[in-house]
Amino acid sequence: MSASMRISTFGIFAVLPILGLAKDCAVYYDFVGDVVKVGSSMGFAETDPGLNEKRRATASKICTHDIGGHVNSPGGWAPEAGITNGNNPVNRCTICRGARGGTRDYDKAADGITYSIRCGYFGPYLCSAK
Repeated sequence: MSASMRISTFGIFAVLPILGLAKDCAVYYDFVGDVVKVGSSMGFAETDPGLNEKRRATASKICTHDIGGHVNSPGGWAPEAGITNGNNPVNRCTICRGARGGTRDYDKAADGITYSIRCGYFGPYLCSAK
């Protein structure tokens, strides 16, 4: 076996673990259209114009803090956050790039809703895995 053959084989095996460490995850949640925040001090529902931004920010925090990834801005466009998932504008996702390899699917309650984290490999601005 030649030296170049040993080096190229070594290179392949050295890179494989690095490739296996990073993956994508999507953080799914509901986008309410800035509608209601129930239980105000007066006992009735009120609008919260910042509610969707809070949910988008929470999804980004789950990405960076819980699963060790980051939210991209492919091609310098808007970040992959608050993307409409499918045909229903209420269903949204934030794509988390470079999540830790050991990250598994899970659900997390925050902001009075459930965020669902699902991992796989996602195309740019797509909420469905390849």
